[in-house]
Amino acid sequence: MSKEFKFIRLLFGGIGLLFSLLSGAFGFKTQQFIARSRPVAGEVIEMRQGRGSDSPSRSVAVVQFNWEGATQTLVTQVESSPPAYSLGQKVIVRVDPASPDDARVESWLENYFLVTVFGFIGGVFLLISFLMVRFGRRRESEPSP
Repeated sequence: MSKEFKFIRLLFGGIGLLFSLLSGAFGFKTQQFIARSRPVAGEVIEMRQGRGSDSPSRSVAVVQFNWEGATQTLVTQVESSPPAYSLGQKVIVRVDPASPDDARVESWLENYFLVTVFGFIGGVFLLISFLMVRFGRRRESEPSP
């Protein structure tokens, strides 16, 4: 087996492991947030154009909610096209009592998007690395003509 093949196999395995670990870390952080946060009712009061100049078709939602008698707003973290929310839509907002500024809309997109993306990419890289190991060994054991 060539050194380049071994290097590529290790590189794919390393990238797969790194992305899988990042997915696990994001998932763990999300689960901790959900465990310590409290749900409150919220409403989408505004739709804004995405943050980047290259994202005129993507949008984020501005959500208003009440926490301990004070009206607060949050802007969703993930841009989407078509919009993930509509004006006036009722949503559940999760608020961390220790840090009320740390609030998120309770949705898959807001909580598990990064977990899914990093987990999928990590899984693909690990699978490719595994297949390279599996079929690389088979090729090594075959006699040369």
